[in-house]
Amino acid sequence: MDPRQQLQELATRLESQSTIIMQLQAQLLALSTAPTSARPRPALPDPAKFDGKAYHFDTWLPAIKAKIRVDGAALGDSIAQFYYVYDRLDSTVQSIVLPQLARAEEDEVWSYQSILDQLSRAYDNPNRTQEAEERLHRIEQGTDPLPTYILRFERQLYEARGHKWSDDRKIAAFRYSLSGTIKNRLAAQLELPTKYSRFLRVVQQLSSRSAFAPTAPTAPSVPSAPSAAPSARFARPSNARSDPMDLSTVDISAIDVSPPPARVRLTSPTRQTYKESGVCMRCGSYDHWLEECPRPARPSSASRSAGSSGKRVLVRAPDYDSGSEASSWKSRDDHILDRLDWTKRV
Repeated sequence: MDPRQQLQELATRLESQSTIIMQLQAQLLALSTAPTSARPRPALPDPAKFDGKAYHFDTWLPAIKAKIRVDGAALGDSIAQFYYVYDRLDSTVQSIVLPQLARAEEDEVWSYQSILDQLSRAYDNPNRTQEAEERLHRIEQGTDPLPTYILRFERQLYEARGHKWSDDRKIAAFRYSLSGTIKNRLAAQLELPTKYSRFLRVVQQLSSRSAFAPTAPTAPSVPSAPSAAPSARFARPSNARSDPMDLSTVDISAIDVSPPPARVRLTSPTRQTYKESGVCMRCGSYDHWLEECPRPARPSSASRSAGSSGKRVLVRAPDYDSGSEASSWKSRDDHILDRLDWTKRV
């Protein structure tokens, strides 16, 4: 092949490649300079559909206004915003704004505010401010905690348009409905702030102080005058003559009132063993004899039958003036106990 023809073909190819490169550069420049059409992502969630209840309209209206104000660019143009508000209505409520929809399509003026105005005329309460002010004057703290009362008061104050009131009027309305305990604590203060926010701060401090105040110590109980001791009631003059049968000379406080040991009935073999061993015939102890035994003797069958029948039994008082060794102090106490027990049974 002729070299001249080869050079001509190469030149033709280079020219076509340069043309393609220039076209691609022009497309890239057009794409880089073209305005973007992507919409921003919405920031707020979609409000719930309005169901036609008046007490839901007060919360739905601010929510739909916030959605349009914040995510208006994400929703689109005025037509998209109009149909978005229309879509956030229940089917029964959509029938109320059908005239606004027909007028917007006829005049091609898409304003969602016309829908909101129609709903406000249907569901808004023109006496809301006056009724809220009346509820504000009737509100009471009662037994509610202070934070709960402040929240209820602030809401009623907002609905009554009380945020535009002077601080003195706000403080007077707030103080009037407080509980009696906090009112008394406020009355004890020498100076109170005149600004509403600072006044609330003082009330919160007083309420917290009353909640964590230490309880007053209870006064110690004053013991009643002790009654006269039994020994004092039965006291005898020092020059009085001692009578063995006179129970008034007995010091009851010194008497051992512990229950006596159990009375055990001995069998004949046991009694014979005690007799042969030389021990106490009542308890079997080697420390004392029968007359000094601390265990009380079993009453005889005759005395038991007499005591159970309710008859009076005469007991001869022992003579403590005798010098017998058997009359020890311990046996004397035992006789006193037996005598008191006999007196109680009689």
